[in-house]
Amino acid sequence: MITAAGRTRYQQARDTYDDTLTAALNEIAATDPAIAAILATARETARAATDSTLPR
Repeated sequence: MITAAGRTRYQQARDTYDDTLTAALNEIAATDPAIAAILATARETARAATDSTLPR
């Protein structure tokens, strides 16, 4: 059974994971223009996919 406390722990862990991954990707992108371009494309694609699934 999923509980409110479980949902809270999941969201806290997800936020920490997202922050850590974003920081690591930003760090490597700052040192390599090719990776920066790949990450920019991936982020834009993800943003567009998310935006297209939102209710209008």
